[in-house]
Amino acid sequence: MSSKCNSQAGQLACAKLLSEQGLRQRILVVDDDLLIRRLNAEMLIFSGYDVDTAEDGAVAWHLL
Repeated sequence: MSSKCNSQAGQLACAKLLSEQGLRQRILVVDDDLLIRRLNAEMLIFSGYDVDTAEDGAVAWHLL
């Protein structure tokens, strides 16, 4: 990605651009608290990312 994607605003703009091009970035959210995990996942999905979630490190490694 270009250097304009280094700031938070730039990252959001890049995520939207990639989403428009059909090239969504994928993020793995790992947290043992269900509500926090769900909140983070929903915000990232809203921002245009594909999101997977895991409740602990073992599940995260399996998903990777």
